Order: sequence, then structure tokens, then C-alpha cells
Amino acid sequence: MKNLARVAIVSLTLLFAGQALAQQGYELITPPQNTSTGDKVEVLEFFWYGCPHCYELEPMIDAWDKERRADNVEFIRVAPPLNPQWADQGRAYYAAKILGVLDTFHRAMFDAIHKDHKRLNKVEDIAKFAGTLGLDEDKFLSTMKSFAVEMELKRARQQAIAMRLTGVPGVVVNGKYRTSASLAGGYPAMLDLIDRLAEQEAAN
Repeated sequence: MKNLARVAIVSLTLLFAGQALAQQGYELITPPQNTSTGDKVEVLEFFWYGCPHCYELEPMIDAWDKERRADNVEFIRVAPPLNPQWADQGRAYYAAKILGVLDTFHRAMFDAIHKDHKRLNKVEDIAKFAGTLGLDEDKFLSTMKSFAVEMELKRARQQAIAMRLTGVPGVVVNGKYRTSASLAGGYPAMLDLIDRLAEQEAAN
């Protein structure tokens, strides 16, 4: 009975600790994950082009990146195929990143899906869309099918699993803290929280 009582106490302690962290707007990632940004604080945004909530967040997190992000913070978008149907749109993101055309492609892809209601679920359709933006359609298609993009897609999925992402959009700060609009109380509050956590990590 004593052992059962100890287990119950430990379980309740962990539960209350988890609830307290959630009230602060984030959850701890256990174990913490390695980062890839050296001395800088890493902020990862996990997204999917087909997600309406990601589309809603995009202009806000883009403005945060360009106007508010501290110099000692590295911001990285991650497009994990948490669902097999997300894979080709993830390939599109990494192809645009490898080709250095995200400024042309990224927001246009979001707008095409959510504003213009285009069905861009296959690499062939996405390549044709890239062509309408003045990009090389054949090159974009071959890059989406490349080994380099497959490796990026695989890594994105592994990161999402390791950080216990169950949906998007989600943000991870320095491999330790996982947050979202629902946890933080809205997108503006989430961005404020990212700043606070990043400052805390930089100080440590």
C-alpha cells in the first residue's frame, strides 16, 4: 500500500507540474532535443501549407522574424509530413528553400491554397504553379523529387516526432519548450512567449 501511495503522489506531482507549465503557455520537451544553431537560440515553427491556422499565423510570425526577432535567435521553419498527404507540399517548401526562392514562393503558395482555393497537392501541380511565379517549372519539379529534399523531409518528420508535435502550427524554443496558440492564449501571446523564452535561454 505504501508503494502505491508513493506512486500516486509522484503521479499527482507530475500532473500538477505539467498543468502549471501549460498555464505558463508551454510544455517541456523531455528529453530536450539538440539544436543546430550553435550559440544562437533556435526557434522552430512547424507548419503545413494546407493548414488554415498556419496561414493565419504566417503574416504574424513573418513580421516577428523580420522586425522583432533578436540577433541571437535563429528562426527556422519546418514542414513535417505528419500526415502522408502533407508530403508533397513539404517537398515544395524544401525545394524552394534549396533553390533560394522562398521569398517568391512561400507566401504565394499559402495564398494560392487558402485565398485562391487552388488544389496543390501533387508535385506536378505545384511545379506548374511555381512556373506561374516566374520560376523554372522543370527545375522546381526535379528538385522536389531530389534526394536532398527527401532527406530534409525525413529530418523534419523525425524532429516533429522527437518533439512530440501532434499538430501544426507549433513552435519549439531551443529544443526545450513546445508552445502553440492554444497553450499560450492566442498568436500574439505566443510570440511574446517566444521572446521571453528565447531571452531566458540566451541568458543561460
